[in-house]
Amino acid sequence: MKYHISRNLSFGRKPCPEAYRDGYTRVDLRTVSTPERIPAFAGCYGDWFESGQAHVNSSSTISRHLDDQDWFVNIDDLGSFIAKYGPIKLRACVEDAAPGAMEIEMLDDLDDTCE
Repeated sequence: MKYHISRNLSFGRKPCPEAYRDGYTRVDLRTVSTPERIPAFAGCYGDWFESGQAHVNSSSTISRHLDDQDWFVNIDDLGSFIAKYGPIKLRACVEDAAPGAMEIEMLDDLDDTCE
């Protein structure tokens, strides 16, 4: 199965040797009623409607789909992956528009990153 993958302390670096970059459709969901209410847009609608596809507005949220890239890994045996790399968090990937998308966060030990 294909998973989004990250490390809790890697900050965008390649999380493991098997990881590869790939494109996906990211859901950009904001809990505001209009783009003008997004703090970074400073009262303007910015480029909200010019960027992305599938724009949806409701009374409390706005969303759009954007082309993006992320780290992915193909894993056939999750137990073997955990045995090799240690603890993980596994959850539904709410940012990916693909049905059933899942993400893995590899949990680094703080002591290992301070060498």
